[in-house]
Amino acid sequence: MVEGLQQCLVDAGSIATQWLRQSCTRLYESSRPAAVALYPSHGALAMLSWRGRTLGPQAEKLLLLIPEVLLSLDTRVKESSTVMVVARVLTLWSGAAVDCVQVDTCPPLLRLSLVGGSPLIARLHHHIYAHWEHPLDGVRHQTRSMFQNLLTLHQHCSDHKSDPTSDPYITQLSRDLLALEWHMKGKYGTLACMVEHLGAEYLLKLDGGLPSRLLGLMGDQTMAPYASDLLEKLFVSHKAQLCARFRDGDVWIDVWHEVWVRPLLQVLCTARLDQTTYILPFLMLKLCCLASNFLEVKQLAWYLLQKLPPAAVRLQEPERLQSLLQVALNLRTSTKPFDSVTAAHLLKLLLHQPGLQDALLSCIQKQHIPVQPQALIQSQASEASGLEQNTLAVVQWLMVCLMEEVLKAESSLLQATSSCPLYGRAHCITAVLQQLNTGSLVLLSEWRAVVSELIGLCYRMSDVVSPVVQSSSPEGLIRMDTESETSAGLQKILQEIQPGDTNDFFTSARELDPSESGRDSEQKESENTVHKPQSCNSGGGDGEAYRVTAQMVLVCCWRTMKEVSMLLVHLCQSMPLRCPLTHPDGRGDVTEDQVEGVGKYFREQLLQSRDGGAFELAYVGFVQLTEMLCRSGSAALQQLPAQWLKEVLEEVEASDPSSKLCATRRSAEIPFYIQALLSSEPKSSSCGLLKMTMRSLKALAMPSNDRDTESNSVPQVHALNILRALYRDTCLGENIVPFVSEGMQGAILGFTSPVWAVRNSSTLLFSTLITRIFGVKKGKDEHSKNNRMTRREFFTRFPALYPFLLRQLQEAAASVNSDSGQVKLHPSLFLLLLVLGRLYPSPMDGSSSGAVALQCTAHVKWQREPWFLLFC
Repeated sequence: MVEGLQQCLVDAGSIATQWLRQSCTRLYESSRPAAVALYPSHGALAMLSWRGRTLGPQAEKLLLLIPEVLLSLDTRVKESSTVMVVARVLTLWSGAAVDCVQVDTCPPLLRLSLVGGSPLIARLHHHIYAHWEHPLDGVRHQTRSMFQNLLTLHQHCSDHKSDPTSDPYITQLSRDLLALEWHMKGKYGTLACMVEHLGAEYLLKLDGGLPSRLLGLMGDQTMAPYASDLLEKLFVSHKAQLCARFRDGDVWIDVWHEVWVRPLLQVLCTARLDQTTYILPFLMLKLCCLASNFLEVKQLAWYLLQKLPPAAVRLQEPERLQSLLQVALNLRTSTKPFDSVTAAHLLKLLLHQPGLQDALLSCIQKQHIPVQPQALIQSQASEASGLEQNTLAVVQWLMVCLMEEVLKAESSLLQATSSCPLYGRAHCITAVLQQLNTGSLVLLSEWRAVVSELIGLCYRMSDVVSPVVQSSSPEGLIRMDTESETSAGLQKILQEIQPGDTNDFFTSARELDPSESGRDSEQKESENTVHKPQSCNSGGGDGEAYRVTAQMVLVCCWRTMKEVSMLLVHLCQSMPLRCPLTHPDGRGDVTEDQVEGVGKYFREQLLQSRDGGAFELAYVGFVQLTEMLCRSGSAALQQLPAQWLKEVLEEVEASDPSSKLCATRRSAEIPFYIQALLSSEPKSSSCGLLKMTMRSLKALAMPSNDRDTESNSVPQVHALNILRALYRDTCLGENIVPFVSEGMQGAILGFTSPVWAVRNSSTLLFSTLITRIFGVKKGKDEHSKNNRMTRREFFTRFPALYPFLLRQLQEAAASVNSDSGQVKLHPSLFLLLLVLGRLYPSPMDGSSSGAVALQCTAHVKWQREPWFLLFC
């Protein structure tokens, strides 16, 4: 029945098969999906008993049929998950085959089919060579396990069971593996299997320079782990063999030292410094230092102070507690960014002290400020914990101060930058809220008011700094934007900070008298502007001048935007969602409308920014928000990423002249926005959003007759730029690999477009795909085998590229005409040759390989052309 199901055949005499045919008709259709054959094979291997029994004719036929069916899927499956299943089932089959041949009476046909060199084993070895460097770790692991099982199969089925080292097949296999290039990572795992199967002495007999060769590879950081693992396998196995041979004393030590220790010492004494750098950690003792930067030192200091006994820190003393709190409140307004980090750590430390509210009240009274946090005014008779009350009081007080600073910034961003940067208090609020267990809040009404007010403050802070951050040239505040909203806000800032008759503001400091802050813009421009080439000095005392540069304004705006993003995301992630499904009792601090509003805020920031650094600030926060939306219990919020993705794809496709999407700067913000939405999709899902996105982008990226002008080609430019970003995104992992072939086709075809913007984006996409396929550049020589791939592996992983490259090569050949004395080169010829130039033959390839014919076509056609010799 299983055999018929795999081959789509019906046995007329089988009742079970007829019942299955009637119940599951589509399983027997020839148009069924290729992966359907996987599951009957897996079920047969898992459920049937293969160990310790002689197989009958039907079982033997089924055992030999399963690998044929699985190997036929090699070039037909594209999904990484399906490739993983194929590799796992093949390994499971090889284990079952080992169980079957470990009996006294193994069927002759089975032995002939499973011995090394048979057609089936040869195909399995080709599968191993094509997948031993697969991007998925699981596929590589399964490939190595199957190679080990194939060695065991050959050992039981061959006529050289007593001495495998005399087996011609084993000798040839070992020589083939040793002859492969040493940059191929799959080679090391298979050689390690050979060491376990045959012992180190056998490989050392074939290649006596193996230790020195492996030590020479330690200068390459990418290859050092693989070389060191194989070295360890070899010298451990060699030691065991020598100990078994020389049973008396330590005679074996001299031989072992000569083979392993002497080459190591020679490399350490004579090799380059970079080689010894990797030899020492991999082959000598591994040293542990604590690598830390300044921020980590602060974090460790805070952690240490938390663990010390209270008597040692003396925070129970009111004067000391009040003194430290005052230091924290002063540091949060410093113009030095690291001071706000110190202030945040101090506040986190003081939150756990019972006397914090009294100390806070004393600090407020010393500043003669009539406004006090509501938490200090209300009665202390509350069921809330001391940490919750302290956190609420500190957050409310920081919000009072932040409100005043926002008002000052809305009046004069320059004054706010010099005296009270907005990002300091926002960073402290986020750090304080992170100490709170939001799942057990008691003061719900107070926290709801805090959340609502904080979100509003964040929006106001963003409105203040957005003209600078979203400017086309925020580094110098040169006005290049034409949009009315951005220009109006930026013009106000320019009138405030840039002198009218000189442009040395960007190299000199501007000194402002805080007592004059109430005057209008013109009066300040004429009376308070002086230029002194002194270092910036931020002060806070009465009558003290503030020296501000354009760089300080830019740093203030960028850090403020970053802290706004972090604070909004933290509120949405940590605060309980007020939703009937998640909290039927009505508990919760943040509403669905507030979360959706935050999402729209990030969408606006991403889709209106022009500078790369600007939308990178919002990107991090937006990624975290989309992940929160997918995990939330609200159906309305879970649908938002898909809804936003469809909207932006429709806007890209429409190419509306009134759209704010930027077609220059590699489509600016659009790839970041789509990346964030796709990365939020659960890894365990079927990647429906990614598939839908790639279908839309593929259709837009392909050339057509109505996209031959600058205005009509904007959707194609957007699609190529978005594809480039998605192929570079590591968060998408191997889910993007099945779409590499389509991306390569779009890049090569786009290079033939008459529009320069399309050709430029196609070139960038092609470069990204080359890196995605062949890996990052591993040497200075572009044509070295370290940066190339075997033809078999390339076309096994990307089978759709073979007919496409062949067709394009034929078109290029037809367009070349040297007879007239003029060489007419096809536009995509350069890209085609770049791809073919990175493919090289493997000892495992046969002369009938289609890839061989593909490269020979190019060589025979243009072997005498001077331009073609550059690629040879």
